[in-house]
Amino acid sequence: MTGAGVRSGRFSIGWPSFVVGGVFLVLHLSFQIFALLQSYLAGMAHFDDPLSRQAAWESRFWEKATTVTTFPLVRLWEHLPLPWRTYSAVEWGLLTANSLLWAAVLVFTIRVIGDFFTGGDEN
Repeated sequence: MTGAGVRSGRFSIGWPSFVVGGVFLVLHLSFQIFALLQSYLAGMAHFDDPLSRQAAWESRFWEKATTVTTFPLVRLWEHLPLPWRTYSAVEWGLLTANSLLWAAVLVFTIRVIGDFFTGGDEN
């Protein structure tokens, strides 16, 4: 272990990666929950006034935002016939794990692109 982070082979993770991942995790989880709530509220507004173009647009927009932010774990979870699917703690953990997955992919992608452009040099 070096001062900059853990080094295994060619891939290393330092504190900046953890900070970027943590910030993205919080932002993604917040937006994911916000999109879920807005999707519900816009859907109810569209249900109350089905002829309103504004309500229809908002409902479609927030539904798509929810679909994107909850991909892939929540989408897989919806199709599993599990008896504990409705437990609130499990679902909150699933939303958090989904955001953690997105953050890990972001940090990995940034790290791989950074290594590609620096040629893997450790300076």
